[in-house]
Amino acid sequence: MATLLKRNTGIYAVQFYDRSRTPTRKWVTTGVREGRAAERIRQRWEAAYAEGVYDPWRDQPPVPSASPRGRRAPSSRLGTRGFPAGVHVVRLVSGGEPRMQRFTVVR
Repeated sequence: MATLLKRNTGIYAVQFYDRSRTPTRKWVTTGVREGRAAERIRQRWEAAYAEGVYDPWRDQPPVPSASPRGRRAPSSRLGTRGFPAGVHVVRLVSGGEPRMQRFTVVR
């Protein structure tokens, strides 16, 4: 159903094939250069395709889940408070009457 191929750039791509579709072959890049990681991504995408959750001809590729080792996202993607940059964070402030404070996380 899906084949893992290494491009000239060193980045792996998954090729889906369906002769009833146009084009018959659809390439989707994994964005990784490690063979093992690319194979795990291919297996996840192929399972999602088989279940009907993911269609490579129409949908964006599923986002890889967090690694089993519990790695965090790179800190360069996070703002000053550990949230993605540009996200509005609202929290309830205690003491006296309740009021809301709004923070905008910037890089």
